[in-house]
Amino acid sequence: MQYRGMIKWTQLAIPEHMEMIRTEREKRNLPQKPELDPQAMEELMYIIEEKIALQQPAKVTYWQLHEAHVVEGFVKKPSSSRKVIDIIEAGGGRKRVEQINILKIE
Repeated sequence: MQYRGMIKWTQLAIPEHMEMIRTEREKRNLPQKPELDPQAMEELMYIIEEKIALQQPAKVTYWQLHEAHVVEGFVKKPSSSRKVIDIIEAGGGRKRVEQINILKIE
């Protein structure tokens, strides 16, 4: 016997519910952000502080819009108290990344 899934309930659902079900299915298929344990997060923060203090370039991998992105440049801490870092790229561009979205720093 094959399971019919949502087919059984489609006749009882109104169009708004069907749209919500379709949206939820699409969300489930999107890649999810890898979770870092507290020790890994602490190590990342240590590396950030080291890169800032020594003024060394860094390659930062961060999560945004369901995919990993990479930016290279010098790490600067912004003047605000928010938990973000600024990365000054070679061309002079500036990228602001929230610390919670950082996956890796090299």
